Amino acid sequence: TITVMRGGIDDDELSHRSGSLSRNSSSRSFTGGYSVDWDEIDSIAEESLSVASSVSSGHRKRKSASSRRRNQPVSTVSQLDALESGSLSRYTNGTASKGSRSSGSAASRGKSTPSNQSRKQKQRLASRRWMNDAKRLAVIGGLAMFAILSIHFCGLYLQEIVSYRPSFAGIGADRSARRALSRSTATYATRKWPLSVRDEQADFEFISHPANHKVTLSLPRFFLQKDDGTMETLGRARPLTRSMANMVGRTTVDGSRDFSVRTIFVGIPSFRDWHCRYTVESIFGRAKYPERIRVGVVDQMEGGQDQSCDLPIAPCSQKPEQALCLYRDQIDVYEMEAKLAVGAPFARHVVNRLYRGEYYALQVNAHTTFTKNWDVELIEQLEETGNEMAVITTYLDDALGSIDDITGISQKESRRVLCNLAYEGSGHERRLRHDFDQQPDMLPGVTGMPQLQPFWSAEFAFSRGHFVLTVPYDPNVPMIQKDDEEISMALRAFSHGYDFYTPEKSVCFDSARSDKDSLKSFLAHKSLYKGIDKVSMQRLDGLVGMAEGWVTDPNDLYGIGQARSLSKFHNSFGVHPREHITERKLCNFVSTGRMHRQFHEHLHEDGMGLNYDQIHFRFHELQNNHDA
Repeated sequence: TITVMRGGIDDDELSHRSGSLSRNSSSRSFTGGYSVDWDEIDSIAEESLSVASSVSSGHRKRKSASSRRRNQPVSTVSQLDALESGSLSRYTNGTASKGSRSSGSAASRGKSTPSNQSRKQKQRLASRRWMNDAKRLAVIGGLAMFAILSIHFCGLYLQEIVSYRPSFAGIGADRSARRALSRSTATYATRKWPLSVRDEQADFEFISHPANHKVTLSLPRFFLQKDDGTMETLGRARPLTRSMANMVGRTTVDGSRDFSVRTIFVGIPSFRDWHCRYTVESIFGRAKYPERIRVGVVDQMEGGQDQSCDLPIAPCSQKPEQALCLYRDQIDVYEMEAKLAVGAPFARHVVNRLYRGEYYALQVNAHTTFTKNWDVELIEQLEETGNEMAVITTYLDDALGSIDDITGISQKESRRVLCNLAYEGSGHERRLRHDFDQQPDMLPGVTGMPQLQPFWSAEFAFSRGHFVLTVPYDPNVPMIQKDDEEISMALRAFSHGYDFYTPEKSVCFDSARSDKDSLKSFLAHKSLYKGIDKVSMQRLDGLVGMAEGWVTDPNDLYGIGQARSLSKFHNSFGVHPREHITERKLCNFVSTGRMHRQFHEHLHEDGMGLNYDQIHFRFHELQNNHDA
């Protein structure tokens, strides 16, 4: 018997030897698709069998050896030529003459003529060539599509790196922040509520006093820490993401996302303020869920003259129902000598160090009175914005006449809108500020949720807890007053992607608005720190792009974020930092709700702040319009 493999190359071997054959002839082509006329080869095989049957028995031994050779695949062009020409001498026993095989071949073809065979062969070859061409085109098309998609997604990834990770140092900072956040949330989640920095005193860190490096302070460690134990912040390398934001938020029941068990951290700086303990009493006494609130106070006091902020107003043995008695474990007070006080920014920085991962964070002054169920109302207002990066902030009006003393319910429907900004002073002393008296006290221009506004207040600011971790107070600007800290914090928070809203309804008021003379000031010790304020103002102005020649350090923990540019803030709200002037009719655009209606529709789909790349707005009072 004779075995003839089709074309001498099986289908699998053809697929592995692409490009190894290249031959053109009048009868068939082996270019590209390697087409073979299998019917013709079958006819030749039949002829070979007839010839092989007439071979004498004396040659069977040689035929057997030839048969073994015939079972090997045909792997050369010469073997294929033999198939085409009808010469199969190497596939038979090797004794029959070429002529006899040719005559046998003619006999085996019967009535088939060469012209008919040629026509059939051409049709088969054309059909196979078309199928092979189609296969090649499909493969090439698939590869091209894969290349296009690869280039597209690689481009998106590179764009993300360029936009949000400007350097290898930035990539390292982002990874460091993620590790710190994962480590901190895991660590504090294992600790039973309420947490207290009192349990961490053995782990406090020592830092130099910001205005007197001869003095060393022992402070609680910041919630986020690098691998070496030093302070870390979010948002330095890239904007805060939804996944990282979701990692922040302690509940009284670990893992729960129920509003009723979400915790609130209330941070209070106090400088010799006798109102402080009344403020703490009001926080817990008028909250609907006081057990879910934790208060952190930095109490700057004179020993022997001032009373501590956590001292009950009456002895607990006489009035055990006092909040300062019932919720003592939920109050942390860090006491500092009054002469070491160097302004609100440093005090609030220490307050930030008392934060321990609560879901919400509230910043107020030590002279604040709250309304009934303030915690529930404030949470509802924040959630109504649908904005993870929302900050409800405003100036507080006088508590006198604004709250019913018996019911604790607010009697005031209007609230302040922060929209009037101006440069004050002269020469190099000009400062960008928004004074309390210049902000309109109005009924809401928007109903159903808080209303967007451009600026931020240190008196009252409520947000998600990650605000503390992303925009912590800068401790390196001692002797700076509140009016100067506010615009700096507003610009930094804006650059990190946060948006400011005035509340739809006030939930607290200023206990000392009509009695400011009773408040003491850290400036009483300014003689101890002469000239420090000028150095601090240079840093403050430099960080927010308002000082010429200032070089920003991308690794600065208290610098500008990556979500938005400062120029977007300046253009959107009519600030001209080089000329030291502002547009003065911005409130006409903000207080009426026009800003809210025009901007809020551009909220990111994932709720991570407004997309200012889609807000093409430039406030220009001189043209009396708003150019797009």
